[in-house]
Amino acid sequence: MSSKSKTNLVNFSFCNFKHSLESFLVGNSPHETLVEDKSDFWKFVAKYESILKSSGQPVIPPPTDSSIPLEKKFSEFQKRFYVPLDFNDGGGSDKGRSKSSKRFVDDRNLSSTQIKQFGEIVLIYLDFKQKEKFQKIKKLRKTQKSLPIFKFKEKIKECLETEQILIIAGDTGCGKSTQVPQYLREFGYQKID
Repeated sequence: MSSKSKTNLVNFSFCNFKHSLESFLVGNSPHETLVEDKSDFWKFVAKYESILKSSGQPVIPPPTDSSIPLEKKFSEFQKRFYVPLDFNDGGGSDKGRSKSSKRFVDDRNLSSTQIKQFGEIVLIYLDFKQKEKFQKIKKLRKTQKSLPIFKFKEKIKECLETEQILIIAGDTGCGKSTQVPQYLREFGYQKID
């Protein structure tokens, strides 16, 4: 790779191109928006660039060659290459391609390599946010299981099968209000009269 096609963060930052790169994040319609919180995304980009610079490796890795078949690229699964994200630098011909599936960046100060590198940073961010959401769900499930009402979940189910009326009493914070409705739905009660 020539030094001209390298993206060195010592004298370059994607944060300086927010305006032109926002079109990449938004896409052609609202349902194609990649990030929920743009300010959070740009904080992530600034932090990502800062970590690369402080680690002594300020050159962004080259983008993956999309023309090589996936099975030849990797011997192990790498999920970021299975995300259907297609982008273009705004130049060239798009004959035969759906405009809604492409993401355009119209800034002549950015090379096509830099735009592809930005696309990979977006994928890293999306992966990070997904892991963050899974951690929150995992923590929530752990908290739900630690509530006192959880010990009585099966007993509640058994009582509902034999009784028409069930009164549940417990201390404040034991999970009556938050967990019992979820248990009822899980037990198959779609409508409660």
